[in-house]
Amino acid sequence: PGTLLGNVSVALPIVLGGLLLIGLGGVLIGVMPETGFKPAPREDRNTFQSMAHTFKSGARLVRGKPTLINILVIGLVFGLYSEGLDRLWTPYLLDTITLPAIGGLAAVTWFGLIRGVGMLLGIGLTEVARRRVNTNGHRAVARAVLGLTAALAVGLLVFALTDSFFVALLAFWGLSAARRTLMPLYTTWVNQHVESSVRATVLSMSSQVDAFGQIVGGPIVGGIGTTLGLRAALTSSAAILSTALPLLIRVIRLDRRSGAEIPEEVAVSIGAAE
Repeated sequence: PGTLLGNVSVALPIVLGGLLLIGLGGVLIGVMPETGFKPAPREDRNTFQSMAHTFKSGARLVRGKPTLINILVIGLVFGLYSEGLDRLWTPYLLDTITLPAIGGLAAVTWFGLIRGVGMLLGIGLTEVARRRVNTNGHRAVARAVLGLTAALAVGLLVFALTDSFFVALLAFWGLSAARRTLMPLYTTWVNQHVESSVRATVLSMSSQVDAFGQIVGGPIVGGIGTTLGLRAALTSSAAILSTALPLLIRVIRLDRRSGAEIPEEVAVSIGAAE
């Protein structure tokens, strides 16, 4: 529907989406009362202090745990590379590759089809991972994360370097599917290395590390794109992502030497979330 509306006006699906969210919020106010909710004291509602407290608490928990430190650094790398891909793939297809004039499809229709197919492939690959990857074992999940990260890096490099629209299209679909499957597996991997009593704090820290990577990586890759072009910017994103591969191999070796096993209380299911 969004693609069809976008052919009328690009702003139309955005405005309609905003109105629907406002409507949903109004409905939820009525059907989901905050019974029993106790707000934090006013003096404790400082967002930045809360963020700093979460990060410091997480840092204390992971200190002296080389495997978990490496995993969080890998999460930082995921944040560093991702902003360049997210912001530049559409102008890259429009300005560097150019969209083919097949059936008179408008650019918004092309992008709707590209994202739609990518999501379906991601759902399919995630289902394969759910059935094939033993999420009760550290090394099985780590190897899956390694394979998907390698596939994502290769797909992004091919996407950045090809001059063919159809090769770029196949590469983008491949990296989209790998990325959609990778992130829930990465979250599973983090879960495996922390006890339930501190899991929420470490996961919050992991999200902060990813966000920090996006904040830092976006301007760097954007600067490369402005100076050297979009192809160079996307290639640099692939190069940044590739630095996670030796870290992943290191973690797998650390787990092998330690003989680590997943805590018994961890129960994980893989969903098709990005």
